[in-house]
Amino acid sequence: LFNSLNSIQEFIINQDKRSANRYLSKFSRLMRNILNMSALEEVDLQKEIESLDLYLSLEALRFEENFEYKIELDPNVDSELTMIPPMVVQPYVENAVKHGLLHKTGPKKLTVRFRMEKDFLVCEVVDNGIGRKKSEEIKKRESHLYSSKAMSLTQERLDLLNSTHKNQLSVEIIDLKDLMQIPIGTKVILRISLKK
Repeated sequence: LFNSLNSIQEFIINQDKRSANRYLSKFSRLMRNILNMSALEEVDLQKEIESLDLYLSLEALRFEENFEYKIELDPNVDSELTMIPPMVVQPYVENAVKHGLLHKTGPKKLTVRFRMEKDFLVCEVVDNGIGRKKSEEIKKRESHLYSSKAMSLTQERLDLLNSTHKNQLSVEIIDLKDLMQIPIGTKVILRISLKK
């Protein structure tokens, strides 16, 4: 969200009023969604997808032509009846953009997929970014600039959600590599139990 405000500021400084207005309108809708969802224990998957789409459309404006994203929903998933904890996918999507794609040169791609696997909703966040190892190296070099606690806070939230026994959640992170073992991105697999 901080990055979104920086982008709005940049549009204003460059006197690009049309882009600033369009960006600010989307940003305010995203903020309203976040505030509304944060007060709820569960939201339907459709609302989560709408927020992800708003966030990613803001990032697409920021990256201009170099960023492409897709949100894929398996036809077997009823997004209006599937209930999940709010904002549970968002941190992984933001992390993929901030740490995987931001420092990548060339086309940046992100895919978010939702599908059913027995009693679990499976969400995959796949990027073609620089990979976790290179991202860690950059974070170490820039550690004096900021201290990010997003992933540790996200893990704490998952632990808390798991302790309530309402929705069991698990996360798996896979480093994607080509045949030469060169990093070509990251895949996060989030499994959310839909058993009550």
